[in-house]
Amino acid sequence: MKPRFRIVVCLLALLLFVAFSPSRESGYLGVTVEAAPDGNGIRVITVAEGSPAGKAGIVKGDIILAVEGEEVASPDDLRERLSGHGPGKRVTIALLRGGKESECRVVLGRRGETQPAAGADASFPQLMRTCEEGMEK
Repeated sequence: MKPRFRIVVCLLALLLFVAFSPSRESGYLGVTVEAAPDGNGIRVITVAEGSPAGKAGIVKGDIILAVEGEEVASPDDLRERLSGHGPGKRVTIALLRGGKESECRVVLGRRGETQPAAGADASFPQLMRTCEEGMEK
């Protein structure tokens, strides 16, 4: 093989690898957690408004037991389990709520994406006009 041809083949292989390699970005759930008091799973402390967790029905006080069937025993475990799933991926989360185990499906988001608050349908310019009109009165 000629050296130029070899370089071209290597560059093409590198481009294909980069183009088809999975995203390294972790999916965003939108919860703050701590170790559960009994050491079984992790307890949800807060759920961000409009987050994937909130949309899936996860609430403060829920205990997350597993993600995609893999046990979650610490906040670090949760980060590790989610790191294998990028934004837009659907994952199954095993929960304990009120002593009963259940599962929910969550479509992971992207960190930093803002979600409108429930019932918010006015755009920013509309809100500014409303505020200005109120100030003029």
